[in-house]
Amino acid sequence: MAESKLLQALDLWRQITGVDPNATSMTISSWELKETFKALQEAIDLDPSEITANLLLGYFLNTYLAEREVSMLALLNDPHGVSERLVKPRVLMELLGRPELVEARDGFIAAIAEALDDYGAAEREDVQQLLQTHDSIALLRRDALRGIEKLRVDQFLDGLPEAEDVGPVYNRVVHQWWNVNSMLAAATRMPSGVSLNLIRHPDGYQSYFCFVIRNGGNLFVLTDVPEYSHPLQGMMSRRPDRDLDRRAARNWFPYALLGVEYNEESGRLYFRKTEQRGLVAYQSAALPLKPIAELPPPELVWVSMMFDLIVDKFWRRGYKASQLSYTAEMLKSQDALIEHAKTANLPVPAYQPVGLPALRKADVAADSVTDDEVGKKCHEPNRWMEDRYGHHVPDEALNLLAAPEHTFALDTETGEISTTSPGYHGLTDWQQERELGNRAALVKLDATNFGSRERIEADRKFIARANFATHVGELAAAEFNDRKDEVKAWYRDRVKANATTLLSWCGHDVLWVDEGLHETFTHFTGGVGGVRSMGVGGDIHAPKHTTRQFLRRLSMEKSTWEQRYNAAGVVLGGQGRGAKLLCHLNGTVASYWVGIYPANPAELALVAACAVDDLPDVLQHWNLLSVYTGNQILNRIDPMIWKAHNPWLKLKLSVLIPFSKRAMAQIDKAPVVTPALPRILVEGAGCGSS
Repeated sequence: MAESKLLQALDLWRQITGVDPNATSMTISSWELKETFKALQEAIDLDPSEITANLLLGYFLNTYLAEREVSMLALLNDPHGVSERLVKPRVLMELLGRPELVEARDGFIAAIAEALDDYGAAEREDVQQLLQTHDSIALLRRDALRGIEKLRVDQFLDGLPEAEDVGPVYNRVVHQWWNVNSMLAAATRMPSGVSLNLIRHPDGYQSYFCFVIRNGGNLFVLTDVPEYSHPLQGMMSRRPDRDLDRRAARNWFPYALLGVEYNEESGRLYFRKTEQRGLVAYQSAALPLKPIAELPPPELVWVSMMFDLIVDKFWRRGYKASQLSYTAEMLKSQDALIEHAKTANLPVPAYQPVGLPALRKADVAADSVTDDEVGKKCHEPNRWMEDRYGHHVPDEALNLLAAPEHTFALDTETGEISTTSPGYHGLTDWQQERELGNRAALVKLDATNFGSRERIEADRKFIARANFATHVGELAAAEFNDRKDEVKAWYRDRVKANATTLLSWCGHDVLWVDEGLHETFTHFTGGVGGVRSMGVGGDIHAPKHTTRQFLRRLSMEKSTWEQRYNAAGVVLGGQGRGAKLLCHLNGTVASYWVGIYPANPAELALVAACAVDDLPDVLQHWNLLSVYTGNQILNRIDPMIWKAHNPWLKLKLSVLIPFSKRAMAQIDKAPVVTPALPRILVEGAGCGSS
C-alpha cells in the first residue's frame, strides 16, 4: 500500500542520514537533517495523498547526495564499501520513482501546464524549465498547500453561492489598491472568481497581497496582511524592512511589484523613490500592475496552484468563516458594503453590521477593559493619574478614525484636536516636533484595518486607551509645571527641619534596602545610589534578588561630579568659590559627603519627618522603582503604562550633606542611628570609607 511504501521510504531516509527524528541533542548539521522529517510530516498533513511528501523527499535525497563526496583513494582502497553505501540511496530512489508516483507527479505537472496555458504562459522557456525541475515543483506545491491553510481568511459577505453551472473567473492581472475598502466595494461588481491584488499602504513596509474571492453573495479575502500584537506595532517597529522580508519569504507573492530593493551595505530593504508617492484615500477602479502571465516562473506557478486550491476550498467545499469580518471604516459607514452588494444584485439575504457605538470614557477605564483589548495592565503604576485626570479627557479623543496617512494632534492648552499637515509622516523627528509646537501627537484607528467584530472592538479600545493615556499625561505635565516649585520648596523646608535626624544616620558608610525578588532585573528612575541585582544562585534565568543603596558616604576626592549631582536634590550646606561644597556643620570646604536616596513615599516621609498622608498628594505616588512590564513594541501592553509618563518622577528628591574632615570625625564619635525602614541592611561604619 502507498502508506507502507512511504513509511518504508522515511525509514530508509532515517538510515541514510543517521539522524533520529526524536533526538533532543545533536550537531548543527544533524539538526538541519532533523528538520527534513518535520517538513515531511507537514507535507503529509497538508496533502494526505502523499504526492507532496514523496516529491519533497526526492528533493531532500538529491540535495543530500549532491553534498556528499568520496575520494579517489577510497574508491581504490574500498570499492566494495563505497558500493555498499549506495545501496540504501538506490533503494530509496527506486521507491520514489515508482510508476504510480511518476504518473501522479506527471499528471500534476500537466495540470499546472494546462492552467498556465490559459494565461498564455505555458510555452515560456523559463516556465518550461521550471516545470521540468521536479525539486522546485515539490517546494512550490508544499508552499501552496501551506498557504491555503495558513494565510489569513476574512469573510466580508455571507450569502448564497453561484449556481453549480457557473464557474469561477480567474482574473489575469495583478491589481493595486490604495485602500482595502475600495477593493471590497469593487469586488461586489466583479464576476464571481478569484483575483490577486496588492494593497499598497502609505508606509510601504505594511503593504500586503491578497486573493479576493467572490462566490455569489460570499466575499472572502485570503491575505498575508501583517499580524501585529497591537495596532500601533507597525508604525513603532525599529526594523519594518526585516518584518516585510520575513513575511515575503513565507509565500511567493510578487513583492518585486512593490518596488522594494535591497541595500547590501546596510542590509536593509528600501523603496525606490518612484514608489514614494501621495496616496488617494479612495479609488473607484483597480490599477493594473502586471499580467499574471508575465510574473517570474516560481511566482507564476505558485499563484496558479493557489488559484486551483482556492477554487477547491471556496467553491467545491463551500468554505464559510465562523464569523464576518469588517473594516474599521465600517464603524462610521456600517452599511457601505452591503449597499454596494445590493446595487450589484448579489444574493446576500441578511447582513449583520459591525454595530459598535462610539466609545465613551467609561468604556476605556481600567476597570472596563480587558487584557485582550488594551494589553497587560501589570501593576498599574499610573492608575493614580488615570483616577486624577481621566474625567477631563474628551470622548472625541477616543474615537479617532481616519485613513492611514492622516495624523491628529491635541492642543495641550485648549484640548482642541486638529490634523497635521499632509506631509507630516515624511518629516524628520525634529521637524515633526516643530510642527506640533505645544500640541501632542495622537494616534487613530486605521480605517483600512480589518478583522472580526471582536478584533475591531479590541483594536479601537487600544487606540482609544492610547489617546486617553496621552491626554492624561499632558494634564499631569501641566499640573507639574504649575506646582513643581511649590512642592520642591515644601520638601526642601521639611528636609532642613529634619536635619538633626538625618545627621544621626551619617555615621553609616552604606545602608542598603532589600527590594526582594523580581522576575526580571529591576531598574530605578534616576536619583538613586547603587543598585545590585543578581539571579538567585547565580542563574541569570532565575528570579532576581535586588538591593538598593539608601545611604552612602564618599570622599570628595574619590567621587565624581555626576555622583554628587545625582545626590543633590536638596543640599544641606553652602557653596564656596569654584563651586566647592561647604560643610553643613562648620561652613568650611567639605572633604566628605553623604547621599541619602529615598525611592518611595514611605522613605520620602521618613526623610521629611511626616506621615505619608501628609506628603503633597502628587508625592504620595512618587516611586522610583521601575518594574519591567515588557516590550511595548512587540507586546500588547496597556498604553497607560508607557504613554502616560508620571512627571513627578523627574523631581530629584535625594539629599546631599557635605562634611569637612573635622565634622566627619565628630559624626563618627556620635551615636549612630539606623533609619526605621523595613528590610534595611547595614554595611560598615566610620570614616574609613572612601
